[in-house]
Amino acid sequence: MSRPLDRFAGKTALVTGAVSGLGFGIAKALAREGVRVALGWRSETDREAGARWQRQVLARLEARLP
Repeated sequence: MSRPLDRFAGKTALVTGAVSGLGFGIAKALAREGVRVALGWRSETDREAGARWQRQVLARLEARLP
């Protein structure tokens, strides 16, 4: 049986408000399911938080590569 979000694997999602709250939770859940996630934010502070999160995710993904 497939997982609920399998249909999104390999797709791209734009998540606004993705550096905190509900948007952050959605972005993380989608990324865990194999979705390429583009983050949207409104302020410089949010941009910095989003960039930190992206670096952390990329570091974890690179650690899994053979």
